[in-house]
Amino acid sequence: MKRQNLLGFILVGLGIYFLLLNTGVLGGDFFLLFLAAAFIVAYFALGRNLGMLIPGTVIGAIGTFSVVEDADIIPGDGGPLFLLFLGIAFLLVWLIHTLPYGEGWGGKNWPLFPGGILALLGVAFYIEDNLSLRERLTPVAPYWPLILIAVGIWVLWQNSRGRGSAKSGLE
Repeated sequence: MKRQNLLGFILVGLGIYFLLLNTGVLGGDFFLLFLAAAFIVAYFALGRNLGMLIPGTVIGAIGTFSVVEDADIIPGDGGPLFLLFLGIAFLLVWLIHTLPYGEGWGGKNWPLFPGGILALLGVAFYIEDNLSLRERLTPVAPYWPLILIAVGIWVLWQNSRGRGSAKSGLE
């Protein structure tokens, strides 16, 4: 598809959005989703331009969160779900672009780092907020350093057996 057609697609997309908005089919919350769709269409139209895919997925995540939050589907604080959606946005960049084409900044798997971290934080905060883990773990909470001690002893034990530093990555 030619770059000259991009303006035409933008105008058609805006026209469809405003028609659906004016006729009451869509609410104003869907603007971010339409904007995200425009970026994703531009990604494919401009020959897999990563500079269009990243904002498309991130804006899509924000738009999806906005629609879900306004629909009162999210129980309690929506912050963890927001982080999860942003993480999914980067995982989609990896799935759509870097995995099949092996291209991107900083290596093939770079989107897995922000995507994985954001998604795991979202899940962890959701679990903490909704499963009352803090109250359940209060009796054992002061003893979490025992995990560090146990892992440290295991690393020292492995090093003393001659398998050491090459596998632990500490040298």
